[in-house]
Amino acid sequence: MSRSPTIILTRMESLLSKPERWTKGENARFLPDDDGEAPVHHDEASCFCLLGAKSRILGPGVPAGDVLNRDVRNRLASAAKTLFPTRTNGRESSGPLVASVNDHPDTTHADILDIVRLARAL
Repeated sequence: MSRSPTIILTRMESLLSKPERWTKGENARFLPDDDGEAPVHHDEASCFCLLGAKSRILGPGVPAGDVLNRDVRNRLASAAKTLFPTRTNGRESSGPLVASVNDHPDTTHADILDIVRLARAL
């Protein structure tokens, strides 16, 4: 797999392209209305939050400290903070900030795609 943030973010956009492929509150679910979390790399996981989509695309076993993982996460955080500063719940650390914006009640599927697109452009 290529180690380019642009490619990872492009694949994330493709994965999250349909509203039913995105979720809030968990990294992944088997179905959008499931109450529980699915393992991100499970073959039947079908919808993902921003961080879950990142993990799914990066593949299993990529540690949080991996350079590409950090770069993509930081780009997502920067884009989320730029586009939706009032949805960060005061979070400054990249992972919690991205999760806060993803899970915010006002965040829509279109907002998520905007975040991924801006992150790719950074």
